[in-house]
Amino acid sequence: AIQSTLNRQRYDGLFGLWTAYDPAEPWLSAFTMDFLIRAKADGFTIPDSAIESGLAGMEKLAAGEGASGDNRDRYGRGPSAQAYAAYVLARQGQAKLADLRYAADQLSPTAGPAMALAHIGAALAMSGEQQRATELFDAAVKIAEQRPFGWWDYGTKLRDLAAIAALMAEAKLPGLDPTPVLERVADLQ
Repeated sequence: AIQSTLNRQRYDGLFGLWTAYDPAEPWLSAFTMDFLIRAKADGFTIPDSAIESGLAGMEKLAAGEGASGDNRDRYGRGPSAQAYAAYVLARQGQAKLADLRYAADQLSPTAGPAMALAHIGAALAMSGEQQRATELFDAAVKIAEQRPFGWWDYGTKLRDLAAIAALMAEAKLPGLDPTPVLERVADLQ
């Protein structure tokens, strides 16, 4: 799986859907880098050059390059991709706090994609912005609970709430307990 994934890495560090010659898929590139970084941390062999190139691609995505501003972007080029890339960088200690704050300001706390709010919330928590992170997690849960079926991003209320709970647990914010969100996830199954 790792080699097959690495074979899809493009010259710019991002990933094509089927080959390295395909157009970059921003959200999937962030997902792929998250996978590769976690695999490396678990002892799998991942070339440093692939990680470095991928993180350079994440910096471009987090800065909004190659993204669209459409919250309903079904192809993963909007704020969801930007937020996920910022989260990947924050996990590596490479996120710029000013960029995270700017990304948070660009997301609507009442209509932004729930997972994007949670990704930025987790990134801010990892960067020491606990109050803002808590506000974003609260907004993410509210939006996820109101979510209609989302054909445009292939998501569901179950997926969003499960992701939010996982990100809350990883953020380890004092006073922010993911247990009620996990209970809601269990109710949805």
